[in-house]
Amino acid sequence: MDLAGKLLGDLTGKVVLILGAGEMATLVAKALGRWDLKAIFVANRNRDRAEALAEELRGIAISFEEMPKYVPHSDVIIGATGAPHVVLGKEDLATMLAKASRVEPLLLIDISNPRTIDERVAELPGVELRNLDGLRQIAQENLQRRQAEVSAAERIVDAEVEAFLGKSSEAPAEELARRLYTKVRTLREAEYAEFLAKVKSLVPGQQEAVRAMLDSFANRVLAEPTLAMKRAARDGDLATLEAAARLFGLEE
Repeated sequence: MDLAGKLLGDLTGKVVLILGAGEMATLVAKALGRWDLKAIFVANRNRDRAEALAEELRGIAISFEEMPKYVPHSDVIIGATGAPHVVLGKEDLATMLAKASRVEPLLLIDISNPRTIDERVAELPGVELRNLDGLRQIAQENLQRRQAEVSAAERIVDAEVEAFLGKSSEAPAEELARRLYTKVRTLREAEYAEFLAKVKSLVPGQQEAVRAMLDSFANRVLAEPTLAMKRAARDGDLATLEAAARLFGLEE
């Protein structure tokens, strides 16, 4: 169905006819779900199976005998039957198309094994046929494209792993920094409350300015010790971390 969309530009508003209602036909039908089709028909010798698949797709079940009525109005025909013989021959298709004036090309994709659609239909004007050989080529191209992207994916993984390990190694320093900031914040709040109790003439705007000044001062004082502790953690320098804990009274 990727191939069909690529060849036709877009399957939106197209009419699709599926020959078969077995496992392969069902897989094809599910792949059609991404497009807003105008109509979808399911042809199968077993009418019950055709109706079951058509109901799931909100399509219409038809018999093989009814194909001449629907083929001329189809944009894509998918051969996906388990029949041991050709279901749609060149002469039959030529007769069906002769009864209707078509402007748009007709794309046939045969994924049956053995093949369901006569290879000679490609000789008819306005008809294009793709079979398993062409699909294998597309699959190989997709595989090569994915393989080319593996190195880029590996670089992304390596970078993320390195970042994760670096962050993990900084965990002890981050815990120390958290305790240090908590301690300084407690002291700051106490000093701020004591200051407001002594200086009662400050208006709200002035009070906020004093608080902002205290916050900025605390952050500037703590910035360099925090970076130093993170560097020590990354380097595995536990002695520096222990010294910082003792220096700031953070042994707990």
